[in-house]
Amino acid sequence: MSKRILSFALILLATASLPALSASTYVPSELTGWEAWVLKGQEYRRCPLMRAADEDTDSDDEGSFRCMWPERLVLDVNAHGGTFTQRWQVFAEGWITLPGDLEHWPRDVRSNGAPLAVVAREKLPQARLTPGTYSLSGRFEWSERPEALAIATETALVDLTIDGQRVAQPERPQGDLWLGKRHTVSEANGLEVQVYRLVRDQIPVEVTTLVRLQVAGEGREELLARALPDGFTPTSIESELPARLEADGRLRVQVRPGSYDITLIARGASVATTLKRPPLAPAGAPWPRDEIWSFAGDDRLRVAAAEGPESLDPKQANVPPYWQGLPAYRMTADATLTVNERSRGLGAGDDNRLQLNRMLWLDFNHEGFTAVDHIGGNLRRDWRLDMAAPFTLASVRSGNENLLVTNTPGADAKEGARTGGELRTPSLQLTTIARSGASGGALPASGWTTRFEQVQGQLFLPPGHRLLAAIGPDSAPGTWWSRWTLWNLFGLCIVVAVTYRIAGRIVAGIALLGLALMYQENPDFIWLWANVLAAIAIARAVPEGRLRRVANGYRMLSIVVLGLALLPMLWSQVRYALYPQLENNALYDLSSAFGRRDGGELVPLAADMAPPPPMAIPEGKIQGTLLREAAPAAAPAETEEISVTAMKRNVTLGSVSSGLNAAQVVQRYAPGTQLQTGPGIPSWSYNEYRYSWSGPVEPGDSVHFIYIGPLLLSLWRVLGVVALAAWFIALLQKSFGWQLRTPWQGGRVIASALPFICCGLLSALALVAAPTARAASTPDTALLNDLKSRLTEAPECAPTCAEITAARVSVA
Repeated sequence: MSKRILSFALILLATASLPALSASTYVPSELTGWEAWVLKGQEYRRCPLMRAADEDTDSDDEGSFRCMWPERLVLDVNAHGGTFTQRWQVFAEGWITLPGDLEHWPRDVRSNGAPLAVVAREKLPQARLTPGTYSLSGRFEWSERPEALAIATETALVDLTIDGQRVAQPERPQGDLWLGKRHTVSEANGLEVQVYRLVRDQIPVEVTTLVRLQVAGEGREELLARALPDGFTPTSIESELPARLEADGRLRVQVRPGSYDITLIARGASVATTLKRPPLAPAGAPWPRDEIWSFAGDDRLRVAAAEGPESLDPKQANVPPYWQGLPAYRMTADATLTVNERSRGLGAGDDNRLQLNRMLWLDFNHEGFTAVDHIGGNLRRDWRLDMAAPFTLASVRSGNENLLVTNTPGADAKEGARTGGELRTPSLQLTTIARSGASGGALPASGWTTRFEQVQGQLFLPPGHRLLAAIGPDSAPGTWWSRWTLWNLFGLCIVVAVTYRIAGRIVAGIALLGLALMYQENPDFIWLWANVLAAIAIARAVPEGRLRRVANGYRMLSIVVLGLALLPMLWSQVRYALYPQLENNALYDLSSAFGRRDGGELVPLAADMAPPPPMAIPEGKIQGTLLREAAPAAAPAETEEISVTAMKRNVTLGSVSSGLNAAQVVQRYAPGTQLQTGPGIPSWSYNEYRYSWSGPVEPGDSVHFIYIGPLLLSLWRVLGVVALAAWFIALLQKSFGWQLRTPWQGGRVIASALPFICCGLLSALALVAAPTARAASTPDTALLNDLKSRLTEAPECAPTCAEITAARVSVA
């Protein structure tokens, strides 16, 4: 091993000074600067080439180049920690490996005196460096010195000092650096035990016991007290440490320093009535004086409450996070937990607790909507969710599992068949895709036949559409109607009234039309209009003299500022009227709300929740309609009969994940059943509008979206631009006293000043619209490929570009 390290070090010393071989390739001046472009992904070719003559590897292989050159590693360690320094020469950007591992992580790492970011890659501390020379340093901290420390395999020279004594020949077993026998700081043996229990009110009752151990001192074996209450049979034990239950119920654990959790699951003989702690026998056995118990009821079976012990705050008692939403109690040695049954089954007020988040896309051809729903919450009654017309359910996904979509007949002939899916868990995290053939008129608020506690949605309209109003939701802040406030209306009325006083009734009507259509495009323009009107009124009112000259100058300045600000806005509105897609061209990322796409499928975000209680699925058959690949247009459905085999009553998610094989878990659907994937989901968001309800939403509630299409919106914008331009010209006429015969005066538009104004408007528009001309001189593709082949070809000296002609070895 040491011989190979020595040879490797000599090769590094012999070739470290070699320049990048590809740099000697002649590059014409026309292609200078394109080297990085054509060498994308092959930056290693700028590194020195090192290859032994007896190696069979191709000189064109990436492994033949050495981009990271480490120098001598100086390491000084003791029983509490250590320090290290090392120099690296980097020819191409890449990752270097620092001394240490995940357990012994290097601290305060610096590069040339500056802090260096270190991340874990391949379970080793690594840092990414750009080309250059670096001096790296860092330190270690540990309670006991490790026997070996991982270092970079490229490092050949090591100066090792242990407890102030220099090691002449450091050993490198399996590439790691041997540090000798561990030196530990003497520490007394100690053991702290905390016990948390979760009582699940099931048939039979189930108790999950979490034992937390804080261990100090040497590794040893500890025999704890009885771990389970009387009458409970253990079903599983999970531990990071070797542990077992003795015949008398005591817990035996082989401990070592650190923090560890032991989880035991046990079941009782029947439903819970009164529960007590296990006896503390024998006396003095390690076990806490008080235990923390949590109670999880199941309202589907019965409505019950736990009473007796002192209740406390779960967060203050350090209850596990996934139990903190449940009531917690302090169980002393003589405490008794009593479970009082109040009623069985569900009451009239026990309804589903569901929330709906909907994303709704309107088709470009207005044939219908595509709805993607995210449904979460608890299902307290019914085992099925149905969607009524005009929506048709096309796909249902629960977590990472696709569910079968079937049809059920409606309550009457008018409703028709409903589409839905069967559910088997009370805690829901569903992602559904549905289609609606109706694009106008009132739509169901949710489309589902169940009540939702909270509903919010996003409506996406194609380019050239505008949502005027949304009738039904409690809040729709982005619509045209909802954006009008009392302050906006007050300012508009003031401006129109002043225009009426200055320019007359016709001009005031034009101003009202222009502001009504274009005010929301940029509400701040109302201040510019008000400023111009005030300047015109002041210039008319002041007497002759110096004050009038000042007022006239201010009026001219106000009109110029309004004109310069108005031109870009009017031009952009004309562009949007001709090309609506320029207004907002964005793609929506579904992963932000529903998950990510894997293989073309939508994967919902996983929610941290406890495994659902065991549930029994009755034997029988589901007679329904199996929807094949759902498309925007309704396709004929095929009717299939799907058999559901009786499942065992107490199969839970925990039992499936604990090692049951496929023969033990009953299939949910018959073999060969085709599960629907639904239509494609749009990925655009040109015009996004949010809406929501502040309270519960019933199945009969509706929403009506009032929107306009590209043609009407283009006319809207053009009419608004014409109205604002006419208003501006009329103010110019009234301000400067130009004699213009306008259409509202009953004659043709003839004026000497009007051609100059039109020429100025056209010139400004031309300056705004004219694109900047840029010359492009991109070399031909064939020429770039030829350059790439020249830069990547093997040097003429290959395969023997470096040789070791002499070596001096000193052995003491």
